[in-house]
Amino acid sequence: MSAPEFLTTLSLHARVTATFAHRQIPGLNAYWEKRIDYITNSPGYYFIPVYFDLLVRQGVLGSALLAETTLTAMEEILDSVARLERKHFDFSVHIENCRLSLSKRGISNLEIATIENELVNKPFEKIPENFKALTRANTFLYAVALASPDYSLIFRTWENLMPLILFLDDIEDLKEDQKAGEENSLLEGTSIEESFFQLHPILLTLTQNLQPINQAVYLHFNELRLRALTKGIVELPA
Repeated sequence: MSAPEFLTTLSLHARVTATFAHRQIPGLNAYWEKRIDYITNSPGYYFIPVYFDLLVRQGVLGSALLAETTLTAMEEILDSVARLERKHFDFSVHIENCRLSLSKRGISNLEIATIENELVNKPFEKIPENFKALTRANTFLYAVALASPDYSLIFRTWENLMPLILFLDDIEDLKEDQKAGEENSLLEGTSIEESFFQLHPILLTLTQNLQPINQAVYLHFNELRLRALTKGIVELPA
């Protein structure tokens, strides 16, 4: 299924779909390295238009959210994310890269500090703070802050969507993460089983919050959640 066809199944806002379905891959960007399409059927890519759709449907101006300034900042930050994951540098350098993306677009150090306090470093409201692995993508919010001053909406929508995506990723990568000593939410409780069944009902509630915003997106992620529940019961070690 092509990117436009896949995005259509999620009933995304027409402008969001048009922006991402045929967007060219940024050059020399580690996040899109060896990729043919900007958006693929992998949650690590299609979360971008899904999240933007959810924001637009709640009143964030598409003209700001989908502006080149926002999109190129996002691409720079994701490039830094990929290089961090490949251990080209440590987290402190990644943070400096994110700050630079904003400062060169005219954002003051004071406002960057506010963005970090209200978005990037803010604990989730529903998810216990010991599950720090579920916040590992929060630097993405540096870029989104360029589009709207409504940080509360940006953060609430992010919490409703992204922790589930990372939880699903953690299930798939559990053995590999255990072996490599990488962060994984299932390894942050007293046991893998305890972590799974503590997080699952929270993620169920957060997923349900998507339903009144975009029914198709809710159904898609709820199906992924149900598959994860089955996998967790049958396959995960205690």
